[in-house]
Amino acid sequence: MSKVSFSALEDNGAFKVLQTQSEKGAKMNRHYSDRDAFFMIQSGSVSFNLNNEIINLESGDHLKIPALHIHSFTVLEDCKALLILSKEAKIQFVIDDD
Repeated sequence: MSKVSFSALEDNGAFKVLQTQSEKGAKMNRHYSDRDAFFMIQSGSVSFNLNNEIINLESGDHLKIPALHIHSFTVLEDCKALLILSKEAKIQFVIDDD
């Protein structure tokens, strides 16, 4: 199973815009940020887990991700998505005790 990766589209000193183009089945592991972020699906769909609540997002859907809220997602259908967050944002991945 592949992991979701993002590449920078814009970085202007105040905020950064990242984009992913991910295949069905790709996963973004559980993590959180110390700043709010905005996530928007441009095409395809994902199953987004925010604080253990599952939210299915499709093309055109968007979601505000509050700071310090643990989240992850799995790509349901090949997708392209944008992530907008503060240049200062720090991301921390969560280690599961499995």
